[in-house]
Amino acid sequence: MALTVVAGMVAGMTISPRRLDRGRGGSSGPAAIAATVVLALLAAGCGGTRPVRPAPGGPKLLTVPALERMVQMRTPTSRVLAEMERSGTVYNLTAQQVRDLQAVGTPPAIISRMQATYQHALRKNPRLASTGQYWANVDNYWYGGLPLGWPPEWVLGAPAAPSARK
Repeated sequence: MALTVVAGMVAGMTISPRRLDRGRGGSSGPAAIAATVVLALLAAGCGGTRPVRPAPGGPKLLTVPALERMVQMRTPTSRVLAEMERSGTVYNLTAQQVRDLQAVGTPPAIISRMQATYQHALRKNPRLASTGQYWANVDNYWYGGLPLGWPPEWVLGAPAAPSARK
């Protein structure tokens, strides 16, 4: 598996594939290892999908802990939602993380918006559900979006990409 690591975006951030545990299978040994290496090199060089890289000076991730702090400080929900949209962050939350957000008093509108960012991204690119290529794990939350160099059309509320004029 080829993996592009982009360093320096957020302290403590690691970019790794989102694991889909489907069990082990196939053969092992030198032939299997060689085949895996060859396929990884081919995949890395084919350019079928571009590596995700953040735009320098672009939007920054708005993390779940940062959202929780805003809520604790009684920041108006409308302002939190505006910050979420401005950041272009996509939130890939587990059911337990949603329950945890509810338990600490996160307004339903904020949780709904977080879930909507993920649903919108999947409608625009269904592969996002099965590949870790575009996701970053920060403090046990999975993020995507403009801060990771995603195309604006994948991001809910992002400015539309300029259309080509004829």
